[in-house]
Amino acid sequence: MSKELIGSVQEMITLSKELIGSVQEMITLSKELIGSVQEMITLSKELIGSVQEMITLSKELIGSVQEMITLNKELIGSVTEMITLSIEMISSVLEEAPHRKKNRNCLNSS
Repeated sequence: MSKELIGSVQEMITLSKELIGSVQEMITLSKELIGSVQEMITLSKELIGSVQEMITLSKELIGSVQEMITLNKELIGSVTEMITLSIEMISSVLEEAPHRKKNRNCLNSS
């Protein structure tokens, strides 16, 4: 019975050593996991910062595009007005063209 008891105690010691090894491995893996999670947190914070900066820049871009659209509308209005004035000027010149011709004929007759 003593031999069996000694055998059981030795087996308990072996199992305890294995358990200690397993627990130490679990501690090492847990530390690595904590490091990985902390790195993930850091990267997530950087990503959030980048996304927020992208949102800000997108808003600025939208504002610039809207300003560009407004300026283009004003430019179109100015060009339209210039075309209208040019047409009026051409029409006026064309209306006066026959009168000038008559006036030239009168000048040539004298």
